[in-house]
Amino acid sequence: MTDTPVSQPTTLRSFFVYAPDGKEEGALELRYSVRPQHLAGIQPLIDSKTIRFGGILLDDKNQPTEADPRLRIIGSTMVIQAESIEKAKELIESDIYYKTGVVSFTSIHPSE
Repeated sequence: MTDTPVSQPTTLRSFFVYAPDGKEEGALELRYSVRPQHLAGIQPLIDSKTIRFGGILLDDKNQPTEADPRLRIIGSTMVIQAESIEKAKELIESDIYYKTGVVSFTSIHPSE
């Protein structure tokens, strides 16, 4: 009988992600233009519980109007499960919001 190494289960940690949108002209339009791709891209991560929960941040000083009823989204937050902060960063950087510059930067923090 040979000793076969037993692989250890991967330990996942929780990370809180804060991702504010850029403030340049057209930032809201850019967010809405790629939003369907973003939602399609994160659905498997939601289904697998990699994304534990998340949501949008709203601008409380700039409300929707009759002429433009869109929500004034100014960023996103989420809690994700990953092996490391580096893996969490890779996951965020693979998203269309990051690739197209919708988010201006991300802040990723370990959480419990």
